[in-house]
Amino acid sequence: MKLKDFDFRILDKEKARNYIYYFDPKKFMEKMLIDTSLYETLELELWSGVCDKRGFRIYEGDVIECEAKIAGLYKKVRGSVIFKDRCFYVLVNKDIYKLNTLSNIKLLGNIHEKKELLNH
Repeated sequence: MKLKDFDFRILDKEKARNYIYYFDPKKFMEKMLIDTSLYETLELELWSGVCDKRGFRIYEGDVIECEAKIAGLYKKVRGSVIFKDRCFYVLVNKDIYKLNTLSNIKLLGNIHEKKELLNH
């Protein structure tokens, strides 16, 4: 991914509306410099560089359904996207898969707004 493709979303853990999707970066940085308490309540989630089959961007913290190759066979799995050791993975129960090795990916939501998605 090139720097021009870098994207992220911001989770505000203390607000009723969890995500700040659209903002003026200059004003946001000015506010961060003035109000340092925001460092405690905001969480940055990176875009993985991968889109699902409908074109939706997959971010860290998203819940996806996809097909993973397990013992030579493709199996439908559901898990959450994590960023670990400079790579994006999908955590499925106790198994972990590299995001870029999965196929037929469908974005279902994110773990902050739809935690029940992981219970299926």
